[in-house]
Amino acid sequence: MADRILLVCTANECRSPYAGAVLHSLLREGGANGVDITTAGTHVRPGLPMCDDAAQRLPDLEAKATHRARSLVAEDVESASLILVAERRHRAAIVRISPTASARTFTLLEAAALGAASHLDGVSIASGESLEAFAARLHGARGLAGVIELDIADGHHRTPRRHRRTLDGVEVAASAIANALLGREPAEAVHESLRRSWRSSRLSRDDESA
Repeated sequence: MADRILLVCTANECRSPYAGAVLHSLLREGGANGVDITTAGTHVRPGLPMCDDAAQRLPDLEAKATHRARSLVAEDVESASLILVAERRHRAAIVRISPTASARTFTLLEAAALGAASHLDGVSIASGESLEAFAARLHGARGLAGVIELDIADGHHRTPRRHRRTLDGVEVAASAIANALLGREPAEAVHESLRRSWRSSRLSRDDESA
């Protein structure tokens, strides 16, 4: 299986392409150039670009210009060594396509927390660990990390404040995952940022149910 990361959200316009762009940039800066990153959505209007608010945060003009929304297909799931999703319902969609993919599928917030919990000095994809081994390490850490929120709620069609919360949560989680992939132990500042993202995500979900 190739070293490929698949990121999935609903429309493939905001959360998954933004997370993919952040991961790609940080992994490239960290010397992990052999990772293929692809994104898809479960309910897509094909061909739409990345949302403006997400695109404005990115220094990578290529990522802004080339992204077009695309639908999740079985080949995406089967070819990915690590699958990162915005919400648990996206993980459920992955598992419906391929039940065996469950062990390598995580929400962004879950993977960020598990990456910190399973940190091993000197072990990283830059030093030779495969993505398949990294995903197995995260799976083995399930239950060890106190993840208080698993989903990053969709703020795309909500208020500007809630949209910012969503993008902030995606950026923090993707950055933490990149650190884990590169073998960097998250600083306390990252842990605090994750806690803030979890709280923001919880607030967004509470707002929706009110």
